[in-house]
Amino acid sequence: MLNATSERPTASATKLLGTRNAASVGRRMCAAMDCDRRARPRGRLCEKCHKKAWRAANKEYAASVESSRTFSPAAQQLRLARATILMDIKAGRVIPQPCQVCGAKGLVHHPDPSKMREIMWFCRYHRLIQRELESEARRTEDERRAADARKAAWSALSTRFAEAWPLLPASHQQQIQDLARQNPLIRQLHPEAPLVRQALIRAYGVWCDSG
Repeated sequence: MLNATSERPTASATKLLGTRNAASVGRRMCAAMDCDRRARPRGRLCEKCHKKAWRAANKEYAASVESSRTFSPAAQQLRLARATILMDIKAGRVIPQPCQVCGAKGLVHHPDPSKMREIMWFCRYHRLIQRELESEARRTEDERRAADARKAAWSALSTRFAEAWPLLPASHQQQIQDLARQNPLIRQLHPEAPLVRQALIRAYGVWCDSG
């Protein structure tokens, strides 16, 4: 449960940001210097500056929360890539660039976080679009791999069935055929129909797994 300082920054924390004049506060703009965002509905600062002021006033608590967070390997790699580029920008090794699409203020985007210094620059809007495109490409690739895996598994099962079926005792063949005929559609088809053979192969796989 957050304490009182989590709702409203202390006076000392607000001084770390600086304040505008009273007229700008009356217009419900953020009271922090060099900030043109709107203030929170029940506060003097915008959401971003409020969080900054709260962290400044609660450094030990914020550090303990940050140290207790856990991330997936992919998220850890992305955080490391972002931190590396941030240090490069502060050291002057990387110069911020405008958006590659519209020319607005650019934000760093990592197409591949494992390649930390291979970056692109997009505004906030076009970076969201780029992330969606990359996510869709990854989903398409994952679906293709899953389809290939299913095709390979079916091919292997078909080969096993073709090799094992002539060698199975008649009682086992009858059990597999009974499993296949549980589908009413299969009962209506000719025994040599392709769908019947597919049903037999699937029933053979189920029979192998259960036996």
